[in-house]
Amino acid sequence: MHIQVSTDIELTAEPLLQLVAAGGESYIAQYTKEIAAETNASELALIKKMCVAARELCERETELTFGQKTLIAFYYPDDVEFRDRELDLPYGPVSSISEVLSISEDGETETTLTVGTGYYLLGGQFKRVSIPKVYTTQPGTNSKNDSIKITYVAGFGAADCETLPEVLKVAMAKQVTEWWHNRNNWIPVLHSEIREILQNYKRNVL
Repeated sequence: MHIQVSTDIELTAEPLLQLVAAGGESYIAQYTKEIAAETNASELALIKKMCVAARELCERETELTFGQKTLIAFYYPDDVEFRDRELDLPYGPVSSISEVLSISEDGETETTLTVGTGYYLLGGQFKRVSIPKVYTTQPGTNSKNDSIKITYVAGFGAADCETLPEVLKVAMAKQVTEWWHNRNNWIPVLHSEIREILQNYKRNVL
């Protein structure tokens, strides 16, 4: 399976960035008065980089999406059969399915599958796509040797998805604070304490 991020989070939608840019009592300010006091352009630019890096690393660690984005999951035929034709969508929670395509073995034919016939949605916010075992060449169905490409919108705060849990915001803020104290030689690696917090939210998607 290959996951391609076709649209990443806009800077204005970063979970921590908008709070930092606004100044005052933000998540960052709760952990260090130094960051709240640093308002010049160069320091703020560094804080922004740290906020983005913290979000990306936390997403990777939990296999969750902390803000709304469009994702593309591509499953080879062996992937589809290995998962018994029930495909977990990584990096949830999932807001909506934009498109499900069945791609022929030679890659020359793409067939759009329709929900309710070509595929079925299972689960709640962490959805699975079930591909029925219909091996025909009729429009709207798929062959056993077809690959499956799913485009979907995911992320906390997206439509019909819960907001980003408070503990995950705090984890990112604490990580940025750790980096800030070593800003002259900071390395974008998660602190062990932050990893422990994130373990409670980690998803294991095959």
